[in-house]
Amino acid sequence: MSKKVLPLSQKTITNSLGVYKRAMETDTFVYFVNFDESDENGQVKMYRKIEDHLELVSDNYFAFVGIMDDLKDGNETWMSPQMKKERKIYVEEVILPLVKEYVELSIKGDLRERFNQLEQEIDEYYVTLPEMDVCMFLEEKFGL
Repeated sequence: MSKKVLPLSQKTITNSLGVYKRAMETDTFVYFVNFDESDENGQVKMYRKIEDHLELVSDNYFAFVGIMDDLKDGNETWMSPQMKKERKIYVEEVILPLVKEYVELSIKGDLRERFNQLEQEIDEYYVTLPEMDVCMFLEEKFGL
């Protein structure tokens, strides 16, 4: 079977860059991740679920953008243990410090430029924010 079409139950993909493990699924997509690859262009392969097989959507930067967008929007329906571990580290080291700063500024009523920058950055890159009650949403989502 071609690398562009895979069996629905495929667990890994191997190529010259290494092994890509089935790492995350949404209702529509399956993502395979090479956890040893640091280049965003080659780290993720994105496949669409089609009845009894998977069809390649992207094996470059756009696959990386796809997995990040699905994580941002909370679309994941399944994650491998390794992906859960990597996601936990990412949340703790990258997202949580921004969220904590945002919540602290909100509580203080300091709604100046930095507050607006944080809200924009969090919404654009890390978590899709609601229109209203952003602080409450973030406190609940991250258990603050």
